Amino acid sequence: MSASASPFPPEDGLAALARTFQALEEHNPDGFMAFRALRDAAGRIEDFTFLYMNPAAERLSGRLNAACQGRRLDDVAPGSRAQLFETQKRVVETQTATQTDFEYQNEFGKRWYRAVNVPCGDGLITRFHSICAQKQAEQSLKESHAELAAVLENTYDGFCILDADWRFTLVNKRAEKLLRHARASLLGHCFWDVFPELAGAETQRSFFEAGRLKVNRNLRLVLATVGRTFEVRLCPTPRGMCCYWHDVTARDDAQAALHRETTARQAAEQALEEEKKRVLSLRPPKSA
Repeated sequence: MSASASPFPPEDGLAALARTFQALEEHNPDGFMAFRALRDAAGRIEDFTFLYMNPAAERLSGRLNAACQGRRLDDVAPGSRAQLFETQKRVVETQTATQTDFEYQNEFGKRWYRAVNVPCGDGLITRFHSICAQKQAEQSLKESHAELAAVLENTYDGFCILDADWRFTLVNKRAEKLLRHARASLLGHCFWDVFPELAGAETQRSFFEAGRLKVNRNLRLVLATVGRTFEVRLCPTPRGMCCYWHDVTARDDAQAALHRETTARQAAEQALEEEKKRVLSLRPPKSA
């Protein structure tokens, strides 16, 4: 057979190709639909007519091919115009393929689909599949993130996240108060630029070591610029560092005051003992 020869008999090559293509689509796990544009007297697209849908499309849409063939999209799926029609119209008018995610509701409830629309003459072919599981996972992840953010936002300790370049990417309201910096003035800024007194010191080496070795570190930091003392826990992540800030200024002040009080009391007791000894030394000795 020559390179240009058709694999089908010349008289019905296209028909055989069409039958082969349809047979493939009958067993395709993705939904497949073909539409023809329906135009008004002025030539504008006003709707689409169903030409064909495969068994997978029947299962996914809850519609039967035989019941949809030749009918208008608006009649078969009246609630789909906002979701489907404008996209399909744009594909035909621009002769440009597009991918889109859309939500569609039938008798079984709302479903999410991802569709690829390809122009085909004065119509289009749509191949689609369900992405409900993916959307549910995304929603669950979003809810989990929201719950975590709420917990971190209202925790007693200050909390912030630094990226791989030591820029603030998250700051809770407690950290704003403890560090005496508005959230907007921290986000996107480098930690070492905001607190230059810590750059080049042992503190910076500890931060770098925790990030390099991917190990947690507990530090004691005195920030003179904000007049506070902190116990900071560093927790490296694959993309940066989580920092927990616990203010121990009041505790340290109380301990220092207690130490001063204890030292003063001990000094007073020692002075009293010495005074007693001095007084006793001044007494005349007892006569024999």
